[in-house]
Amino acid sequence: MTSSLDLEAVIGFGGKVRDGLVYHPNGRFVLYPLGMTLVVKRLADEHQEFLDGHTNTISCVALSNSGKLAASGQMTHSGFQAEVILWDLDIAFAGDDDGSDGEVGQRAKIHKLLMHRVKVVDVAFNCDDSYLASLGGDEDGNRIVVWDVKSGEPKRETATKGATTIEFYKGSPDIFVAVGKTKDAYAMYNIHGTDAGGLSKTDMRMQGLRRKVMCIQVDSEDKFLFCGTTSGDILVIFLKSLMLAHIKTVKQFSGRGVSCLTYCRDPTDGKEYLLAGTGSGNLGLLNISKVDGTLTLERMTTLTGAVTSISNGYDHKDGMDTFVGTNRGNQYIMNSRSLEWRLRLTAHYEPVRDICFPAETSELFVTCSKNDIRVWLASKKQELLRIQVPNLVCNCVCIPPGGSIIISGWDDGKIRAFTPESGKLAYTIPNAHQNGVTAITCLNEVSDSFISGGADGRVRLWQELPKDPWSTNNKTNIPKMIKSVKEHSKMVASVNVSSGDDQAITASQDGSVIVWTLPDLTRVLSVQNTTMFAAVMYHPDSSQFLTCGSDRKITYWTGDEGRAIRVMDGSEREINTLDIQKEEQENGEIFVTGGNDRLVRVWDYDEGSLLKVGRGHSASVNRIKISPDGKKIVSVGSEGGIFIWNV
Repeated sequence: MTSSLDLEAVIGFGGKVRDGLVYHPNGRFVLYPLGMTLVVKRLADEHQEFLDGHTNTISCVALSNSGKLAASGQMTHSGFQAEVILWDLDIAFAGDDDGSDGEVGQRAKIHKLLMHRVKVVDVAFNCDDSYLASLGGDEDGNRIVVWDVKSGEPKRETATKGATTIEFYKGSPDIFVAVGKTKDAYAMYNIHGTDAGGLSKTDMRMQGLRRKVMCIQVDSEDKFLFCGTTSGDILVIFLKSLMLAHIKTVKQFSGRGVSCLTYCRDPTDGKEYLLAGTGSGNLGLLNISKVDGTLTLERMTTLTGAVTSISNGYDHKDGMDTFVGTNRGNQYIMNSRSLEWRLRLTAHYEPVRDICFPAETSELFVTCSKNDIRVWLASKKQELLRIQVPNLVCNCVCIPPGGSIIISGWDDGKIRAFTPESGKLAYTIPNAHQNGVTAITCLNEVSDSFISGGADGRVRLWQELPKDPWSTNNKTNIPKMIKSVKEHSKMVASVNVSSGDDQAITASQDGSVIVWTLPDLTRVLSVQNTTMFAAVMYHPDSSQFLTCGSDRKITYWTGDEGRAIRVMDGSEREINTLDIQKEEQENGEIFVTGGNDRLVRVWDYDEGSLLKVGRGHSASVNRIKISPDGKKIVSVGSEGGIFIWNV
């Protein structure tokens, strides 16, 4: 019977969901979406629980005023319904510690709410948590649905003309406001406002002003509505008269607009202020006049990436009471009055292309993506080193025996090597492949040689020549191309080396797999199939090799004849990656696969049977590796996440 693969941790924070990073008022947890999973992290020890009931990427998150509930909406494909899920956070916080059986995400799910089509763009709880309002996207007619939290039933619904965000009053459970990208979207709604007890709408008077609003906040006394716009100014609206009161323009906010707002009230002195984040990375503190809502900029700071979340709450430590998220995968903790901040979490914010472990240890691993290569400490899930190469995509990475260097292939056709301690560039091989280096692997025993494959279909062997003993130059020698062959007609997708370093095997999108002798790269075997191969790997004893690709099959081949001896259905969609356990463990010999169905699968090698399935990725699984000690599986995906699973 197939069981669920245990997800130990996720390293990831896309930071692209508006107000997606939520600091819980108890000061012990933060919540944030990663793909289609809502991550609940305990701050004391970084322990994570995963609320994984969505079928596609989470697009919005809201926390109830009591802190006991959370709601998350998602996006989906055209023509399909986009769901909202209501979660019990008491169950999520307890996790598996309460002695209950079953997945935490399944036990914490209260209601699945289905009314919207394609995308839910915003959700909001009312002040007593009796109602939840959700807002659909353009394909849904920007429809607002009001749900009864207790029963999960829809109570009211109405279409809007371009609403982009909603917010309930702080003191009235029945009244909320919606604003958006047209003047007709600015309105106040009352759930029981009509004589018959139905939903009523009152338009706001914007005096002909045209602005697209990205975010809103209501003050604690329901006097003012603050609206952040794409043009970089903040609108102040009197809620009593529903009239535009002021327009606050800040020079530093222009360019990419005001992307998020958070209203704050200091309990010590009663001071009210706004924290405003911008698309250009600026974050400002604006004091609020209690008389007329006039905003005055007090101070600013600058962060890396567009500010997408500002969540103010409990004083975590040393006056740090606010969590801030940016679309560059960074989480900061900040003092909301002084705007002093510390970087708390970093993650990839673009698809992760490859991962590799040093041969000698499971404590470190390396990942690569657009703009950078990162070295991670596995036990603490912490970034140790970031190597940046702006505006380029790193497609592949490998570490030779001894771990003295990180070798990487890039979409500009260059091979770059870096020192693992400092990230300093050791050497660059220009024009290694036309149109990009797409695959790279190091030999198992020899540290001075590696093999690369490219988008041009070529396979090349590189070797670092011995240093001149009389030379005073201590720099690493640039490897020389020893051999180059061109027998693939399309991109080389995967390269692997036999355990004895006497053969190499390459798989290409042209449907061919070729076995080469080393070091002369002479073809000794070639197999063809009606598929675009994505990955190939030798069994540890080199007697067989496995392939996967666009035909959704996993194929066992004999190593000497290239004869297919077993073909299995591996997925309902393309399989992108596989890895075989290097040494047999107590649970037998296994291999793992991942692909476009977003699932991680663990297989028994001898039986060919499916053992476990891991769910969590919200986009394609691009690469997967089993740690050298055989205890962990690490998968990386197009959503930018790094998922660590327990074998």
